Amino acid sequence: MLDSMHQLTLDPGAKQYTSVVVACSISHAWEAVPRLLEDMQHRSFHQDRICRNAVMVAQARTTQWQSVFSDFEDMLQSKRSKPKPERDTWNTILNTCIKSGEWQRAMELWFDMQRSQVTPSWSTYTALLRVAEANECWGWSRELLDTLDKLGAPRTVQMYLAALNACKRGSRWDLALQFLREMRSEALSPAPKTYARIAESCEL
Repeated sequence: MLDSMHQLTLDPGAKQYTSVVVACSISHAWEAVPRLLEDMQHRSFHQDRICRNAVMVAQARTTQWQSVFSDFEDMLQSKRSKPKPERDTWNTILNTCIKSGEWQRAMELWFDMQRSQVTPSWSTYTALLRVAEANECWGWSRELLDTLDKLGAPRTVQMYLAALNACKRGSRWDLALQFLREMRSEALSPAPKTYARIAESCEL
């Protein structure tokens, strides 16, 4: 789009650059983003909240995890002159922690979300159940699933599998059986590996 504007001797503004950065983020075209950011800096264009969130989403889809964490910390600690992260950005960072195996950082991020009074979304709870699974926090898995139930939000097979894994690692076969009963009551069909996880919980 920007090239077309240049060819038509039109001078794109900050909004046009932001739109292209967002489009690159959505289409997984991260390789084009650095050049766009350089152009914006050269033109003294300010990166607004939408632009910075899109940049971090794009980075999170590559191997540039440390850059994502660094930029996010900068957003959290910045003054009012810089945009604060949105909920989608928090979710992106949380999933980046999961992707990179940064389980402790993911736990700390959840505490930061609460301190920042960020309302979690369904995607947030999905990610947190994976964090609870990795940290063997079967009690937290129970709390997360109960919260989803109170909110009237759907609980999926994948969510229950994460909770069952936490039970397996914590030898909580009684809670694993409870999860299985809930799955049946919610018309969720457990896969064979679901029963295997329960059996393993009973053996430990």
